[in-house]
Amino acid sequence: MRIWRFRPGFILRRFLVGLVILSIISCWILVYHSSKDFKTVRRVPVFVEEKCYHPKIGSSAHSGSREFQELGYNATHKVEKRVLVAIRQTSVNFQIEMARGLEENRIQHNFVYLEIGYKTVFPELAHEGVGRYSVVIFESIKFYLTLGKANRQLLDDYCRKFAIGIVLFTEQESYGSNTHTFEELHLGIKTGISDLRNVELNPSACLLQLTRAGGIIEKPPKLKWNVFFPNHSTYEVVEFATQEIAFTTLRTADMQKRAEVKFENAVIEEKFASTRHTTVLTDLGHLDGIRRVYFGSGTMYFWLHKLLFIDALAFLSRGQFAQSLERRIVVDIDDIFVGKTGIRMTKEDVKAMISVQKKLQERVPGFHFNLGYSGGHFLGGNEKEDEGDWELIKNADKFWWFSHMWLHQQPHDKKNLESMVEDLKKNLDFAKEHNIPVNTSYAVSPHHSGVYPPHDILYEGWKRVYNLKVTSTEEYPHLYPSRFRRGFVYKNIKVLPRQTCGLYTHTLYLKDYPKGQQWLHDSIHGGQLFQVVVDNHISIFMTHLSNYGSDRLALLTFDGLVKYLQCWTNLKLSSEHPVYLAERYFAMYPNEIEPIWQNPCLDPRHKEIWSAEKNCKKLPSFLVVGPQKTGTTALYTFLKMHPDVMSNEQSVSTYEEVQFFNGHNYVRGLDW
Repeated sequence: MRIWRFRPGFILRRFLVGLVILSIISCWILVYHSSKDFKTVRRVPVFVEEKCYHPKIGSSAHSGSREFQELGYNATHKVEKRVLVAIRQTSVNFQIEMARGLEENRIQHNFVYLEIGYKTVFPELAHEGVGRYSVVIFESIKFYLTLGKANRQLLDDYCRKFAIGIVLFTEQESYGSNTHTFEELHLGIKTGISDLRNVELNPSACLLQLTRAGGIIEKPPKLKWNVFFPNHSTYEVVEFATQEIAFTTLRTADMQKRAEVKFENAVIEEKFASTRHTTVLTDLGHLDGIRRVYFGSGTMYFWLHKLLFIDALAFLSRGQFAQSLERRIVVDIDDIFVGKTGIRMTKEDVKAMISVQKKLQERVPGFHFNLGYSGGHFLGGNEKEDEGDWELIKNADKFWWFSHMWLHQQPHDKKNLESMVEDLKKNLDFAKEHNIPVNTSYAVSPHHSGVYPPHDILYEGWKRVYNLKVTSTEEYPHLYPSRFRRGFVYKNIKVLPRQTCGLYTHTLYLKDYPKGQQWLHDSIHGGQLFQVVVDNHISIFMTHLSNYGSDRLALLTFDGLVKYLQCWTNLKLSSEHPVYLAERYFAMYPNEIEPIWQNPCLDPRHKEIWSAEKNCKKLPSFLVVGPQKTGTTALYTFLKMHPDVMSNEQSVSTYEEVQFFNGHNYVRGLDW
């Protein structure tokens, strides 16, 4: 008879093996079925997070120090808002950079060229008791100290009388490896120091108003730095930087018997010694009654010095150049629903945009992405991109919206008002059909076509269909230099300047960025884009739908920009709809209301967005300009007698030549 025995270990092993096999099969089935609908999640590239001291949520006004607010405000003499820059005539680069920096801040300025000895002739510094300059800038300390006795006394007396100060750069200083001392100023200087690192601001410096001590800049630009050694209580340090000097030592196992150790048995060690230097310095005026700010390197080559330069102008000018800390920004997104397959937004992209918008609203009160749509291209992508279109419609109430033409056609190609009106109505009807809360008070035309140079039927169509009040363009008066972009008013429509941010329709992936990833990083962190917000109280940025798909570079850009602005400045960022911004803009700059007419054929970009039916031959080759009753009509009549000279038609009201520059005719533009 066979007896069966129960072996629990054997059964348990079989059970565990079966359980493992069953688990593997179950996982395989789960992956197989779920992979049919699996959507890959893109890794959106990010820049390394910049370090910041006490990052702010929402901008808070910086009260400034008591010294900043009160110094010089007891002066009773009036001064004009103008800067005098004293340079050598050969200092071309410094002159160009200084002019650019002042122009970016809309500051009037004059240059005076310094001559050797007593030959320098300063312009009139005051007229009828009013000072003509609020700040004086010298390219070099030695140029200031070696002025002729009469000029030096004239300048110093002017500064004391009108309570204004001097900015002193060190562009031409070169004293070798030794420290040079300016006995008169109780100040030493050492020149030609390279590889300074870890730039840091003194947070209690009275100079800081716009600028905020945001942390440490570990790798500033590689410049030749000059550093200061003050020897008087009038000086306050604004900025420090560290110099690391490498040196070599010998280490042995027994330090007590180092003299007896053979060289080949010693270990060579590299060590570093750090020295902290002063690179920007303020003279509070306690030495001789004149306030001064010293910069130890070229200001315009280092973004932090650009900020300090603006603060220096405000500090030394009795507040004449003190700026409001309020900055208002809007981010327009052109070409919504437009774009070829593969570069449009998906559902996940829309969700990411909503998420970033919420974060930005915590830092920038009132912020909304402003979406410019072309309804004729709706659902023009692949399946995922069409889902993105529907996701935008589903969340339409979360954004601002404006019309961007029905089929993204350039308005200057429209030949009659009826065609223009039909296009505008189609886009408006699309918005109504899909419950898009479009604000018809603002619109932007594709490629800014028809705005400037103006295409009259666009303005007439906008008024008739939308009752439009505001638009924007980057083309007035020219695209470049961008610091000269301005606003104007035409046919009762306010035109605001529009800013670029380095992102265009073809800018999809960070690794393929045209100027390289580092350029975009630097633009955000103190560079071009950063300075646009600093220099302009109102900034409307142009972006495109494609910048929010692919690598979502626009989200990366503006999230990083806002963080860095609030790290290194005391700006109060906020956002308002362009309709309200237009009211603010022309209240600040009323002299820009009247447009400046130019020959469109002289600017290739203007010619591209000008109607083919128009030509520059209708514009005059020369003008006869002069006040009434001075013989201009007689000259005009004699010129008409020449067979090769054509004249304009006579005015139907005066039966004389057209008085183009009077108010009524000038605002009509060039197309009449």
